[in-house]
Amino acid sequence: MALKYPYDKIFALCENMKERIRNNGGNSPINIVPIGVDIEKFTPSKEKETEEPLFLYVGRFKPEKGYKLFIESAEKLEQEKFLMVGDDPEKLGKTPQNLEVRGKVPHGEMVNIYNEATCLVLPSYTEGLPRVCLEALACGTPVIGSKVGGVPELVLDGETGFTIEPGNLKQLVNKIETVRKNPELISKMGQQGRKHIVENYDESKTMKKTVKELEMVAGDH
Repeated sequence: MALKYPYDKIFALCENMKERIRNNGGNSPINIVPIGVDIEKFTPSKEKETEEPLFLYVGRFKPEKGYKLFIESAEKLEQEKFLMVGDDPEKLGKTPQNLEVRGKVPHGEMVNIYNEATCLVLPSYTEGLPRVCLEALACGTPVIGSKVGGVPELVLDGETGFTIEPGNLKQLVNKIETVRKNPELISKMGQQGRKHIVENYDESKTMKKTVKELEMVAGDH
């Protein structure tokens, strides 16, 4: 209902959000102003903390986040190591032996976890412009993410990671196996991911853009 009213300007985080606003009746001017990430804090370590591949899930244990799909992929790939952080482990019950659940982690420690991981897995069914994806890529950690929301704008398929159809376990397992078998490709994707974030989602630049856009709106009144 709110979109039916006229506004001087609407801010969207990504192209997908802009399209959704239009499709739901928003006729006001729309500018894309993405959130950013601290590229000085979230940065690659000199060496990955583990030589053995590690696949990471970060987020709440809610159905829309696709966490069950992540667990199912761990069950399918018993030889791989999986890690979940971000919520109460007791919500999960019994999990596969190759899956570690650390629960909630202070945000200040996340840079170490991203660097510990070989790849972030984001199997969500709905997203905006996910901060965990920004942070992981800034750390040079590629992402396997669902084609939802702004994820494809961050995860450039075959360049900074891989995209999959939401809920597609077969595709997810296939991409995880591709990551395991191609360490050189993953290293290249990590470098490309870091470059993509530095060039387009540096928090110092996105904040300036946000302030400028707000000042322009305020200046019209």
